Formats: sequence, structure tokens, C-alpha cells
Amino acid sequence: MQEFTNEKGEVTIISTDTPVSKTKDAPPADLAYLRNCPVDGFPCELAVKHGNDYFVVALNRNQLMNILESGTTLLRQFDKRPIENMDVE
Repeated sequence: MQEFTNEKGEVTIISTDTPVSKTKDAPPADLAYLRNCPVDGFPCELAVKHGNDYFVVALNRNQLMNILESGTTLLRQFDKRPIENMDVE
């Protein structure tokens, strides 16, 4: 586990993840989700399952807000696409 601190010495990131692959052609994760974080000061963790490995990163409030904002923007763009352009079977 790695802990990263800000200039005040406060823990800002706790990470147990290691790179899955150093290539850009890494296969997508099997599962990725947000879950409650047991560490005070972090609203959630980002958990990713890749093969038999799990990677968990604690997210601080600002990181979570950035993910939520990006996710909302991506979802709005996705919802604007015509159904004909989707690869849905």
C-alpha cells in the first residue's frame, strides 16, 4: 500500500494498485466500481478487477467530484447519440 501526502502532510491518496501492463494495448478491466472507503477523510474507493487481481484506490472529495463531473458529461454526450449509431445487439 502506498500513501501520498499533500504539502501539509495530509494523506490525499492511498493506493494498492500496480500497473497491469506497461503497454497501451492493455485489455479493459473486468469490473470497475465505486465503494465506501473505510478510511476517514475519503468518501469512496475506486475498485478495479482485472483478471484475478484487484486494485483499489481511495479517492478524496475533489477526485470524486472530478470523476462525477466527467461521468455526467460523458453520459450526456452518450445519450445525445442516435440509436442507429450504437453497437447494441
